[in-house]
Amino acid sequence: MKNSTFQFNSNAVAAAKAIAILLMVMGHAECPLYLKDFFYMFHMPVFFVLSGYCFKAKYLSDACTFVMKRVLGLWWPFVKWTLFFLVLHDIFVHLNVYNNIYDTDDLYGHLYTRQEWCIIFLKRLCFVGGELLLGGYWFLKALFLSSLIGYAVLWIANYLRKPLIIVIMGGVILTILLIYAYLYNGSDFTFFSIIRSTWMATLFYLFGHAWRQWEESGTFFSRYDRLHWTWQLLIVLALCVMVKVIIYFFGSTSMLSFRFHNAVPYMVAAMCGSMMIVYVSRWLVARPGWLRNFLVFTGHHTFEVLTWHLLCFKLVSLLIIRLYGLDIERLAMCPVIDTEALHESGVDVKWTLWWCVYLLVGAGLPLLWQWVRLRKRA
Repeated sequence: MKNSTFQFNSNAVAAAKAIAILLMVMGHAECPLYLKDFFYMFHMPVFFVLSGYCFKAKYLSDACTFVMKRVLGLWWPFVKWTLFFLVLHDIFVHLNVYNNIYDTDDLYGHLYTRQEWCIIFLKRLCFVGGELLLGGYWFLKALFLSSLIGYAVLWIANYLRKPLIIVIMGGVILTILLIYAYLYNGSDFTFFSIIRSTWMATLFYLFGHAWRQWEESGTFFSRYDRLHWTWQLLIVLALCVMVKVIIYFFGSTSMLSFRFHNAVPYMVAAMCGSMMIVYVSRWLVARPGWLRNFLVFTGHHTFEVLTWHLLCFKLVSLLIIRLYGLDIERLAMCPVIDTEALHESGVDVKWTLWWCVYLLVGAGLPLLWQWVRLRKRA
């Protein structure tokens, strides 16, 4: 094994998570399409890559602890908060946060019967479904499943002491899942999107773990931090260009919308984009200042942003409704009120930066609440 000066940087990981969660909120805020098309190629894969990157080898001999951490860290928060929002559902209907005018399928826009409530309760306990205001929680399910599959692949590789088995076993398992998902493409098979996203998420998880091993073994991946900042910038730009080139030839997609024909290009773009985010994060945390502190703090509270940003968006929607004299029923538009559509329909909406306000409120309020809460504890 080559000598390596690689050192794990938890602040860089936190900063990368912060950038990714802010991009997620920006996308939900309906930022300009040219931005959204670009970062949708990698902003969610970053989390899966980082999860594999942070995987500790000690868990390979302690499966029970690993599984319990996944259950407590992913399943339990999912159940707790989806049930909390389920309890608030009827209140949201009365407040027009949900209504059947903008919920064309009437999944959320009506008062639940006792039978519906019980069925939904049992589904949440089984990690099935979710609330409209917790739309990002698909990530918790995908991370839970992909980390368990990824763990199984890594455990087999460690048991056989053949690192290539990671690629072999992982490739076989995940290819089977992809083909299985492809066979149901366009049908009403309810688990299609789950299987498809799980397949891709597991690839990202294994890539993150492999990346960490490559850095620790002293390969060229471990040399980035020792390069001059100009070379670091060139590497980041090259990764950015790679993503743009893939978008140009294959179009933009995401973890929930890629198809069989663009799965491999999307995977390459997501890995390049994830590396770009991590490298930028390392560069930022190496320079003390308010930006570094903000990103590290945000990275430690991504779950709070994930949970509350869509509900916080409703405050901005209320402001838009008040300013332009809109019907209160528009509050149910999710994730945001489409101001471009309003302008096209004759409403005088000249300001085009409402997505910035949504971003500021959606990410800022949960983070502010956490900062105040922690200050009171200190």
